[in-house]
Amino acid sequence: IREFVTSEKYTGPTKKGLRIPAESFDKFKEMINSITPDDLKASEPTEAPAEQSAAEEATPATNPEQESLPDY
Repeated sequence: IREFVTSEKYTGPTKKGLRIPAESFDKFKEMINSITPDDLKASEPTEAPAEQSAAEEATPATNPEQESLPDY
């Protein structure tokens, strides 16, 4: 899956993108097909408490109920 550009100098795929190994394609397809329109809606921004430390801000919140996805 590559980013595609159209410009005066070059039209075609760029180096930006990812490669999905053939042996992982079925899992990738399963994950893509599981996405619902609700998953694509932007979440409402929330205000962080003023006393939150810089270390806490740098650490993303995790949801224990959310499935962990493999890093390909």
